[in-house]
Amino acid sequence: MTARRAARALVALASLALGCATPAARTLESFDRRDADVYLVPVGEFAPKYLVDLASYYEDVFGLKIGVTPPLPQVRSLIDADRRQLITQPTIRLIAQTYSGYSSNPRTIYVGVTHIDMYIQGIPWRFAYSQRIGDFAIVTSSRTTRAPQPRFSEITEVHAGLRKLVTKTIGLLYYEKPPSSNPRSVLYDRVLGLDDLDAIDESTVYTDVLDRPPP
Repeated sequence: MTARRAARALVALASLALGCATPAARTLESFDRRDADVYLVPVGEFAPKYLVDLASYYEDVFGLKIGVTPPLPQVRSLIDADRRQLITQPTIRLIAQTYSGYSSNPRTIYVGVTHIDMYIQGIPWRFAYSQRIGDFAIVTSSRTTRAPQPRFSEITEVHAGLRKLVTKTIGLLYYEKPPSSNPRSVLYDRVLGLDDLDAIDESTVYTDVLDRPPP
């Protein structure tokens, strides 16, 4: 275990020891923090409830301090007009530029979340679920469920597919875990479509990321 990963594990254990009981009513404002361990960065439209539920899940499961930043500006300029997809590389660069110095916490990572379909420039894939560069990443909920989706601002249910992708991102970036070749693991390294996402066992977050048995 690296010194950085060990320090982060101690932060998580300390948070759990202090108790992570879910407040009666969390609001988006309660995640407006400048010292979070992990920031979720909204890219595009979101229902406030969606962001609150997503942040609450990670705070409760990981025992980390989760923050939600203001929405990323200039999102339209990041979309390829012909493909109608978000381009991952400039999106991550803009997240880094916009929120550099935002946090007083030197361990912070930033995970952009979006409902917009996206692709990685220079790679011949039709779409991408995520990309990571340094301590920054972007993850999309597009193509993570078979259920019909309403307008972005009306999506309130966080589907398991999106949670699995964000969990993997936090595991790789914050906990510095290696990718897994196990298709059941939340750290699985070849998530190429919805069938791969469906096969992942979300409870492996405890054994594969947090190094402890499920509660």
